[in-house]
Amino acid sequence: MAETKLGPLVCSGWFEEFGIWANEWLHGGSGYIDEESNFIQYKDFNMEPMCNFHQGGVYLSREYWVAMVKMFGYSIEEGVVLTDPDVIEPQLTTLHLNARDVAGKVSQMRTS
Repeated sequence: MAETKLGPLVCSGWFEEFGIWANEWLHGGSGYIDEESNFIQYKDFNMEPMCNFHQGGVYLSREYWVAMVKMFGYSIEEGVVLTDPDVIEPQLTTLHLNARDVAGKVSQMRTS
């Protein structure tokens, strides 16, 4: 029987985009072309606030949730962004935390 854990729920689409865009930024693929046609790497990594407007999602560990809320905020509805990680109540789940698939095989991130 699977272990039951608590975790805030985040939109799986947002989490997927985070993984893609963060990887591009970390490997120097996120930037712009200047007037002289030179590629300029962005200095900062930014994204829209996390959301869960869509059904389904990814459950995050407490450590991961707090860090993500501090970096990006959490949008509970269009135009409303929260920055306090304790406002959202975590939910009980038997799914893996911090993973994009049910088996926890893709992008399972360590939190300790």
